[in-house]
Amino acid sequence: SARAAAHQQRLEQLKQEQQQQLEEARLEAETEQHQKTLEIEQQLHALEAQAQLHAKQMQREVERLKQEKELQLQKLELTLLTQQHEHERKSRELEAEIARQQQEHNAMLTQHQESERFRMEIRRQELEHDRISQEVRNLINHQSTVFLFDPDTGKMAAMVGGNLLTALRTAAASSVSIKHLAREDARVLGMVGAGHQSHFQLRAAVKQRRFEKVVGWNYHPDMLPKLAETAAELGLPFEAVSLPELGAQADVIITITSAFSPSLTHEHVRPGTHLACMGTDTKGKQEVDAALVAGATVFTDEIAQSISIGEAQHAIAEGLIAESAINQIGAVINGAHPGRTSADEITLFDGTGVGLQDLAVAQSVVDIAVRKGAAIQVDF
Repeated sequence: SARAAAHQQRLEQLKQEQQQQLEEARLEAETEQHQKTLEIEQQLHALEAQAQLHAKQMQREVERLKQEKELQLQKLELTLLTQQHEHERKSRELEAEIARQQQEHNAMLTQHQESERFRMEIRRQELEHDRISQEVRNLINHQSTVFLFDPDTGKMAAMVGGNLLTALRTAAASSVSIKHLAREDARVLGMVGAGHQSHFQLRAAVKQRRFEKVVGWNYHPDMLPKLAETAAELGLPFEAVSLPELGAQADVIITITSAFSPSLTHEHVRPGTHLACMGTDTKGKQEVDAALVAGATVFTDEIAQSISIGEAQHAIAEGLIAESAINQIGAVINGAHPGRTSADEITLFDGTGVGLQDLAVAQSVVDIAVRKGAAIQVDF
């Protein structure tokens, strides 16, 4: 029993030792677990700290990049603003330069116009002086002589005084234009000019329409009574009027002056009028304004002369019409061009005078003179 008791005591002792070992193992495990938990928490705290540090670093980097971006945008805006100011400055300078050049151009144009007006005035005074001088010497304004040569031998065949012939063939040319271009119901004839050729113009014109009245205007009104006498010879009443009144009444207007500045303007002429402009035959001469030519259907005896020395020269120079807009009167005569196409159309014949007309008329006169025995034979 003592041995059993000892054995029992030994078992109890072993049991206690085992329990103590288990308790120690449990405590050791708990301590180890606690230690691991602490280590994990420390690692977590470290990771959190690192994450917070990284987040702060990232935030600082973002802020830095944002500031750099804002600084770049500010620099770009400043550059653009500077460029805009520079562009505006250059634009203002360019506008100022353009304005300055325009002023210089306008000044030069004004100077040129003044010079041209001065030249025209001098020419007008010269013409007036010539007219007075010719009146004193009992001469007409236009002097001409036609020489005819034998086409086979080249020897001179005849010398013909051209004053009467020029007046006749010029009047015939305007008369032809009235025949083919004036309205059939034209009843009032307007005459601008009252010199030597105006009387021939009047006599030829009345053969083409049943005119009932003649109205006239001239730079020198004292010359109009003689034109009134010619109208009376033809059985027509005559009235001296202003240019606006002439344009308001006349269905057909003949201009036969040697002017270097326009007298008749587009405001004077009403729709349906036919104009025969017969006085302009030299560069610089002008009887009607360029706007009137541009607003009319233009016909001529010679296009090359019309655009260079005729009434159309000024409208061409100002770019108001093109050469292609000018028609040959011959095309109307032979039916290739319809001529007037409406009652409201303004037609204008630019009669420049063609040398062939002078030759044909002169040869015809020589033939008549020889046949009638009126030619004077001269031994050359």
